[in-house]
Amino acid sequence: MDSTAIAGVSQGVIAYLPLGLPLGITALFVWAVLRTESWHLLRRRFWQVVHGKGEITDSGIRAFVEDQSNLAAFRIFVGPAAATLEEARTLMEWCRTRDVDLGSLRMCGDHFDLKSRRIKVSERYLKWLGGFWRVCTVIFPIAGLVSLQLISSSQALLTVKASGQDFFASVSGARAVWPLLDGPAITSEDCGNAEVAADRVRLSKEDTQVICRLLLKPGFDVYIRNALSEQRAAWHCLALLGIAFFAAMYFAGVWALTCASALKMLRRQVDPALPGAQLELDFDGAR
Repeated sequence: MDSTAIAGVSQGVIAYLPLGLPLGITALFVWAVLRTESWHLLRRRFWQVVHGKGEITDSGIRAFVEDQSNLAAFRIFVGPAAATLEEARTLMEWCRTRDVDLGSLRMCGDHFDLKSRRIKVSERYLKWLGGFWRVCTVIFPIAGLVSLQLISSSQALLTVKASGQDFFASVSGARAVWPLLDGPAITSEDCGNAEVAADRVRLSKEDTQVICRLLLKPGFDVYIRNALSEQRAAWHCLALLGIAFFAAMYFAGVWALTCASALKMLRRQVDPALPGAQLELDFDGAR
């Protein structure tokens, strides 16, 4: 980006700074609810705000609340959404005896079934889905950069009425829409030979002649500045779109990593049974 582009992006970022703190806190609460798949932590925090740090007097209720807090802590720090503390302890024991990292199960996401302790989708599906999200991690940042570039562009998007051909125009010249971020431009000095100029900017000779007439008109620079002022009213929308693309890039990367982790776990072919339970089954079968 040039200095104008950087200044435009900076102004757009500063405009949204007052919203950063409340949005950040809200996002943190949403993350906690999604991570734990429960409203327990928020309810516990609300209870502490209303009643202070005083403990719950009833021992049975206090034990139940503590169990729910421990389960929520397991889901936050470890990741797998175990339904009960017993299921969480069984999962930890299985990971210890089968040499499986709990963090790797967290990275497998919903592809890992806690009850059967298996990857519940096929290898082919994981390869296809993982490839799709990897492609998205490349496309989304490019789209985000394009959006941010367009925010501070000093070129107005105009259209030739006769053909409907779009083009970018500035006070110094004009160029075709593609390539989007940069490309060869024609100036008023190039208009002496419209055919050569048309070949360079990849526009038809007729459209190039129309653009040349526009470039040579008195007051063209004022017209471009007015057009830019009108089009820059959409800056905020483009800024939000660029942020959305980068956020999508993050989530696409996470989902691609989830597929890769699940595929790695599937290929390990770890025995889903606990060693003690497997021995007991074998013993019963021998009888």
